[in-house]
Amino acid sequence: MPSNPVPVLRIVIRPPGRAPYALPLDRLTEHVRAARTVKLMGRLSQHLNRANDAIAAVEHATIRDVESIIDRTKEVHALREDTMFKKRMGLDDQISDLKEFAKDLEDFGKNEPGRTGNGASWKPPVTDK
Repeated sequence: MPSNPVPVLRIVIRPPGRAPYALPLDRLTEHVRAARTVKLMGRLSQHLNRANDAIAAVEHATIRDVESIIDRTKEVHALREDTMFKKRMGLDDQISDLKEFAKDLEDFGKNEPGRTGNGASWKPPVTDK
C-alpha cells in the first residue's frame, strides 16, 4: 500500500521591507502565540513598572509624613521648654515670697513677749477641768 503524505498547509508571509517566506500553519501558530506572549509580557512589564513607581511614591510620602511629625515634635518640645521656663520663673518668685514670709514669721516670733532666750516658745498653761 502506497503511503500518501499528509499535505502541509503553508502560509506565505510578506513582511514590509523584507523578503517573503513561507511557514507551515503549526509554525505560524507558534509565532502568533510567541508574539502574543511578548506583547503580554510588555504590558505586564509596564504594569510592574507602574507598581514599582507607586511603591516608591508611598515610601517617599511616608518619609515626608514622619519628617513632619519630627518637625512637629520639635515645635512642641520648644513650646514645652518655654512654658516650663515660665512656670519655673513663677515658682521661683513664689519661693522667694515664701522665704520672705518665713523670715518675717521668724522675726515676728523673736519679738513675742513670752519667748525665752534659749529659743523655746511660750506654751499656754494646762488647765484641768
